[in-house]
Amino acid sequence: METGTGAPREDRPGYGLDAVEPRSGTMRPGGLHLTERAIARCGFRAGAKVLDVGCGSGATVRCLIERHGLNAVGVDPSEEQLARGRVINPGLPLLKASGEELPFEAGEMDGVFAECTLSVMADPKRALGEFARVLGDQGLLVLSDLYLLGPREAGNGDFIRADYPSGPVTRDELETRLRARGLNPVFWEDQNEAFKQFVFRMIMENGSLEGCWNKSLGGELSPSTLDRMRRARLGYFLLIARKSSKDGYR
Repeated sequence: METGTGAPREDRPGYGLDAVEPRSGTMRPGGLHLTERAIARCGFRAGAKVLDVGCGSGATVRCLIERHGLNAVGVDPSEEQLARGRVINPGLPLLKASGEELPFEAGEMDGVFAECTLSVMADPKRALGEFARVLGDQGLLVLSDLYLLGPREAGNGDFIRADYPSGPVTRDELETRLRARGLNPVFWEDQNEAFKQFVFRMIMENGSLEGCWNKSLGGELSPSTLDRMRRARLGYFLLIARKSSKDGYR
């Protein structure tokens, strides 16, 4: 598997305070810079059918369509986010659906994006199965998300599960889950600088780390969960995996 080293610091995707791009409708480490980096790696043909899972107001969908000529569609479980997206970009193909139950046929997609969404889904394992199901053979999955930098220990494993049934996992755990579904990781790149800049920006905007996490995760977390999150060692990654039915998809 190819491991990226990233661009020089000043040119690295997501470096600097544009790691959060409110004007483009993104609120995640790396913003659309990371999306563009993934697209460049994937090399989709013009008109390829691509799905953005957890699309929010549709910034990535718009990017895929307008900048790259892809046949893109987005899904999100939040009607509020979708309504906002329809106001900003009337006619953008945005549907209400969860990552765990995608309203598409098997093998329909050439690519699936899940940008900073898998770790907060209700059932990440089921969602990965759905990503694999809708991808055609040799289709590409793009993930960017949080992950645990160290092994699971007290305070560094299920820190978010008191409020959510999901949460970040280690790189090994994630890659094992992917391979079990016929999704073979072909590219990995740490994006920890983008994550640091994201947290810095959120702290500046919200006054504290607690306010940052509450806003990022869409609700007020319990004191015990916030304490576990403060002690956790987190990183951020960009990963691309290729589906192959010969590699064990079931």
